Amino acid sequence: MRSFIVVGMAALMCLAGTAQADVIENGDFGTGDFTGWTIELTENGNTTTQDVFSYDIDGGGSHPESLAARFAVGKLDYYQEPDGGVVMSQEVYLVGGVEYAFDADIAAYRHSSQGNADGGTFQMILDGAVLDSWSAGSIGGSNPWDKYDHLSGAYTPGSSGTYEIGMQITRHYECPGDVYQLVDNFTGIPEPATLALLAFGGLAVLRRR
Repeated sequence: MRSFIVVGMAALMCLAGTAQADVIENGDFGTGDFTGWTIELTENGNTTTQDVFSYDIDGGGSHPESLAARFAVGKLDYYQEPDGGVVMSQEVYLVGGVEYAFDADIAAYRHSSQGNADGGTFQMILDGAVLDSWSAGSIGGSNPWDKYDHLSGAYTPGSSGTYEIGMQITRHYECPGDVYQLVDNFTGIPEPATLALLAFGGLAVLRRR
């Protein structure tokens, strides 16, 4: 019985150690490309830029200039609905019953004396559900050239398995060619308290056996 409990404890510790790692691959785009990510156009979507670009994602905040995903999205056809753009996503494995905290830094910019009515709308999406969102609003001209924000959301899967996490970026107008949207520091970290409860719960089951 004791050896069974020891083996069980080791397995639970291994599970916890694995789950503690960031589940997002290449969330800082440090590879210099979109490794780990799938990029798709939305319905009626278009982008004139899709690259990895060095940028100060929070305007001199806690993150220095670094590589970030960059797009210049908009509708393919202005006279058609819905608003258009891109979805960047990847599949991640989540442990059932564990709460995960998803975070991402986002920004929009236009370095032009002329304004634009829509810098872009960002939605953090997990399996089709919106965890958090932000709209840049008008940008350039008399408005700030660069706008910054941070998206975050918590999710507890009901069962262990593969889930799709990502960012949808859209605009209400066609691509102007010089309004950009950026994403960086996309992370998915399990909440330590739920990991501990999962491990203790597993040990309690082993002890009762």
